[in-house]
Amino acid sequence: MIFVVDAIGALLSFLFLFMVAKKFSFYFGISEAVWVKLSLIALLMAFYSSLCSLGIKHRWILFLISISVINIAYCALTIGILIYYWSELKALGITYLSAEIVVILLLAFFELSSAKEISLKNANK
Repeated sequence: MIFVVDAIGALLSFLFLFMVAKKFSFYFGISEAVWVKLSLIALLMAFYSSLCSLGIKHRWILFLISISVINIAYCALTIGILIYYWSELKALGITYLSAEIVVILLLAFFELSSAKEISLKNANK
């Protein structure tokens, strides 16, 4: 179920980045090209999480850890974009990117926490 939530979140990020932010990039303060690249990364993450939710039957904790690490890396990239484009960003762009970072980090740490908890339960059996 965690993979499904992750896939839906990544798909929503893709849709927002590709459809809304790209079209109204002027109001966010970053070029269309940056939004397209971020949206494609989000689409790849949605695809990966969807495959995990559909096809992983064994050792899925490793895949859960991997998606959380990928989410953290995406946040690091987004922080880098915030820093690099700071002078060009408008309030809407800063707000969106910051909110996305917070939401994705919360999900990533929930995924890591769940993986740890399940691992501990399996170890105690």
